[in-house]
Amino acid sequence: MTAKTVTFPWRGKRWTVRGKDTDFATMREALRDGAFAIHAPMIAEQLQRRYRAILEVGQVPVILDLGANAGAASIWFAQGYPQAAIAAVEPLPATCDVLARNLAHIPGSLLVAAAIGSSPGTAWLDTKWLAEGSWGVSTMRADGEAGEVPIRTIASILADIPGGVPFIVKCNIEGAEADLFAGALEWLDEAELVFMATHDDFIPDARPSAGFQQAMAQRPFRILPLGDQIAYVRDEGASGAYSLLTHRVRDFPSPALGGIGQA
Repeated sequence: MTAKTVTFPWRGKRWTVRGKDTDFATMREALRDGAFAIHAPMIAEQLQRRYRAILEVGQVPVILDLGANAGAASIWFAQGYPQAAIAAVEPLPATCDVLARNLAHIPGSLLVAAAIGSSPGTAWLDTKWLAEGSWGVSTMRADGEAGEVPIRTIASILADIPGGVPFIVKCNIEGAEADLFAGALEWLDEAELVFMATHDDFIPDARPSAGFQQAMAQRPFRILPLGDQIAYVRDEGASGAYSLLTHRVRDFPSPALGGIGQA
């Protein structure tokens, strides 16, 4: 049975969520609470410089929303970087239906109905937490057999976007980061900003973030703690005076953020 959907207004458009799911909570976290907001001016300026530099040479800044769910992060980033191409990757078919409605409001966006990984293949959907909300669905590679959903690589997604250059990567894939960071990390050498939600605390028998930690340690990124996730911004070679301070939206209210009310 198809979940009942409702809409809410934000920035002149009406966005879709499922009424009995975690969609609205993720929307509030991103759009009202600013979960992906960078308030350190020097870092915000660095991101704008990179964004403009990609456009000025005729290429396309690509924002990869890995584990897009209903599209909260995609909606947020589309406001700040309207000329970027947003690739929203989501494996759960029912969630893709809602995500497609929201991406229809974002020009240049691409829905990738698949799991994400370091190499092509197929995956099984792990839905044991589905009763608690669609945000908790994870994927497991189906080695040697045909799984339920395809696995796409970041390189293959970029190939679908002519002139696409990795710009921002948001990764919240419920433990599948172990597969994603197992190899084929050329995209990480171009990305300017990476948002990561790790799941070591949810998967006690494994350490899914180990490959991610190793990959980031080998590359010139600075760490920005942001609530429940970690952001990494590429190091431009600034001196120790470079400010890495970030602040929650409630400490620095911005009229540009608008509000998200009850649906």
